[in-house]
Amino acid sequence: MVRNEQGGKVDGWFCVCLECGARTPRLKIVTCLETSCPKCGAVTVREGSPYHKHVMRRRLATDLRAALVRRGVEMKPQKDSVPAGSAEAQKGVGEFSFS
Repeated sequence: MVRNEQGGKVDGWFCVCLECGARTPRLKIVTCLETSCPKCGAVTVREGSPYHKHVMRRRLATDLRAALVRRGVEMKPQKDSVPAGSAEAQKGVGEFSFS
């Protein structure tokens, strides 16, 4: 992290709005969670943080589901997570027989 003493900003760090996506430079004293978006007033997070990545992945998945529904593609959960051939092979694994 490189701090710029002249402008009071942290070089290379940006705060991103979770609602409108506006990017603002992160200030030296105030964290992104403590600031609000200058455009819409929503919460901002540090760009590239784990929480920002999590939110972006969830939005991508939601957008993908919506696009598939618009095209008429039906998403169903898989019934068998293990292929039929390997399920029989694993049937006896972990079981004890006393004879």
